Amino acid sequence: AKATYDMGGVTFTGGSYQYDGTAHSLAIGGDLPSGVTVSYSDNNSLTDVGSVTVTASFTGDANHNDIANKTAALAVTQKEVGLSWSNTELTYNGDAQKPMATATGIVSGDEIAVTVSGEQTNVGTGYTATATELTGGKAGNYKLPEQATTTFSITNATMTGITATAYNAPYDGEAHGITLSGVPEGSTVTFGTTEGTYDLSTAPTYTDVAASCTVYYKVSKTNYNDFTGSSTVTITQAENSFTTQPSIEGWTYGAEANAPAGGVAAFGTDAITYKYCATADGTYGTYNDVVNGQAGGWYVKGFVEATTNYAAATSDAIPFTITAATLTVTAADYSGTYDGTAHGITVTAEGATIKYREGDTGEYNLTASPTLTNVGTKTVYYQVTKENYETVTDSKTITITAKSITPTITVTESSYT
Repeated sequence: AKATYDMGGVTFTGGSYQYDGTAHSLAIGGDLPSGVTVSYSDNNSLTDVGSVTVTASFTGDANHNDIANKTAALAVTQKEVGLSWSNTELTYNGDAQKPMATATGIVSGDEIAVTVSGEQTNVGTGYTATATELTGGKAGNYKLPEQATTTFSITNATMTGITATAYNAPYDGEAHGITLSGVPEGSTVTFGTTEGTYDLSTAPTYTDVAASCTVYYKVSKTNYNDFTGSSTVTITQAENSFTTQPSIEGWTYGAEANAPAGGVAAFGTDAITYKYCATADGTYGTYNDVVNGQAGGWYVKGFVEATTNYAAATSDAIPFTITAATLTVTAADYSGTYDGTAHGITVTAEGATIKYREGDTGEYNLTASPTLTNVGTKTVYYQVTKENYETVTDSKTITITAKSITPTITVTESSYT
């Protein structure tokens, strides 16, 4: 007869296991007689998440009776992952952004990705991102934790590529300021004349030369940090360029001290000082020095003092001539009756030198007029000279006529015998 085995000594157990990447099986415990075989109604081993109820059939041999079937349940449950968040402090870039989550506690060799929702575009704080799904070949073996959110922020971006160009050139009478390039579309630009104050909607401009014309600017745009800077407008003195002519007409000595017309002009100003010299490269004096000088060749230069907007300048030397003035001479002939006295001509000219000569040729080497005493006629030649005046030469005549004599006749009586 076959032996009967006490089934009370045999156990068939399963269990519930959290996924760990290893295979979990149903277990037979107790003393199972040799010669008894076991077959299972379903898979008695699980690695991935799932559950199964298995019936074990114990079949005896010639010496043993069959043992009654036993049933057990086996389950592998999902493993809860941890979440490691990154990129929770983002910088605005114009695109929708969100943090990244990495699943932790993953079995070696499993590749699990985390899907995150809650992306935001604009700058802000306290945004919420949520891990919504696990993906990957082994994703079914895992589950998200109950706390699957994090907060994140998007900070202002930094504007780049903005440059300021300021006017830097000589004065030209026009208003100048700064220009900005590379300003992002949609930006607001304000200006100021002191650092930190941007109370002007347009850039200030400057016309005249000034010590410093610094313009401060601020570029503002939503989702960007303000971009600030400054640039200095530099207006230097313009050169005073003269226009001159090769020569100009002078004037007659002693004329009113007015500058010769049309000889010198300067760009940008009428405030020209004229100075004069006897040589083109000499030291230039004032106009009156010339008027009180002497007739002859002179040179004129125009001088312009430095002003706010123009540099000092000097024109070329322009030749001109001061011609000798006409000398006023008073001369008189002498005409009279012989009186036994020597007589000459009369010549006067204020401040002039008067010299005479005998005859119509020769030098004027006499300081007094030649004279005539006796009856007759004599021509006297004279020369009148004065610095800066034309020399006057002429002649006058001395005429002495005979004196009339009235005789006195006295008659006396006489007797003739």
